[in-house]
Amino acid sequence: GIGIVYNPAWLEGFVGSLDWYDIRLRNAVGDPGFQGVVDGCYQGNNDADCALIVRSAADGTIDHVTDLTQNLPGGLETEGFDIAFAYKHDTPIGRLSLDWHTDYVDYFGELGKPAPGATLPDGSIAHGNIVGLNSPTTSGLFGVDWRWRSQLQLAWQRDAWDASVTERYFSGVNEDCSSPANVAQHTGDASYLNLCSGGSATMLIGG
Repeated sequence: GIGIVYNPAWLEGFVGSLDWYDIRLRNAVGDPGFQGVVDGCYQGNNDADCALIVRSAADGTIDHVTDLTQNLPGGLETEGFDIAFAYKHDTPIGRLSLDWHTDYVDYFGELGKPAPGATLPDGSIAHGNIVGLNSPTTSGLFGVDWRWRSQLQLAWQRDAWDASVTERYFSGVNEDCSSPANVAQHTGDASYLNLCSGGSATMLIGG
C-alpha cells in the first residue's frame, strides 16, 4: 500500500489523507456457512464439503450440515483506498470540527483476482470479486463488502457542552435471490419469494 497526508500551513486545523492498499493473505481461514458448504458440494464438486452433508436414510433429504471453520484454498485479497479529511476551527461560539471518512473497495475475493467460476489451483471454483454482493454462498464466508462507505460528522464544543451530527452512506448491494426462488419452485409456494427482493435474478437494492 501507499499513502499521502496533506497538512497545509495556509489552512490551520486542516489535514487530509489518501491511502491505497492491496492486501493478500495466503493462509486464510474462514467459515463458509451452511449454504456455502452445500453449494461447494453440489455446484463445486468439492468432496470435502460433500463429506460434511448427511442425508436422511428415509427420503434422501438433507438431514444435517456440519459448518466448520476451514482453510480457504484460494486465499484472500482485497484492494481499495481510504480518504479522510478533518478540519477544526475555533470561533467565538466554540470549536467547530468537520470529519469526513470514505472507503472504497475495488476488489475482495480470492488471490489473483480470478473471474467468478474460474478453477483455482486445487480444483475448487472461485467466487471472484464479491464486492457489493449479498449472497447465501459468499456472505457467510466473506460477509457483505460495500463498494462505498462514507461518514460525515459536524461537531461543536464549548466548555463542558458539545453536540454533533453524523451522516452515513452505504452504496447499494446486489442481492442474490436464487435460494428463496429455488425453495419456492420445489415447494410450489410462491410466498417464499417474499423473503428476497424478487425472483431468481440478482437485483439492486438500496444505493
